[in-house]
Amino acid sequence: LVDDKVHFRFVGDLSIFPDALREKMERESPIVAYIVLDNLQELAQYVRVSYRSAVGELESILQSWAQEMGGLLREYDRDKYLLIFSADALQRCIEDNFHILERVRSVRLGDNSYPVTISMGIAATGNTFHECEAIASAALDVALQRGGDQVVVKRADGITVYGIKNIPQLIAHLKNETLITPAERWQPQGSSDSLLDFADVMG
Repeated sequence: LVDDKVHFRFVGDLSIFPDALREKMERESPIVAYIVLDNLQELAQYVRVSYRSAVGELESILQSWAQEMGGLLREYDRDKYLLIFSADALQRCIEDNFHILERVRSVRLGDNSYPVTISMGIAATGNTFHECEAIASAALDVALQRGGDQVVVKRADGITVYGIKNIPQLIAHLKNETLITPAERWQPQGSSDSLLDFADVMG
């Protein structure tokens, strides 16, 4: 504990460590994420379903997913969760294109089978929990402002969006988004292999 801040990333020259130890530290580096159930409260108002029963099913899916990754999931407000997991687990999520989105969509409510969705903001950068919390919160805001049902990962060199469906909509949103800087690039996954340069946003 230093100046009321918990520092959990090593700051300094990692070359002083053996390669195996350095790689282990990088793989186990903690990642902070915020998760929100997008539309459950609204759906529960219009379909014949128990809100608590639906929440219980979704929490079971999220808890199972967190445990599979060796992560820690905690509800901090209604339909809102904090997830702490490792950089190695994040990489596995990236490799399967955040299949958790599909697992949550498989939960259907009511006779008309309305899908439930989640949004997630992930901080894969930052030197303190305070910084990571702020970054993850900002990333979640981007996902929610774009309509939800997606994951936004913020790294030191840019932002990657998973679950994106509409590239023009993303560019239109980024024109008014203060989270990015000219040095950053957005990389949408699942619909395009191309990177969105800041010039695309400003054009």
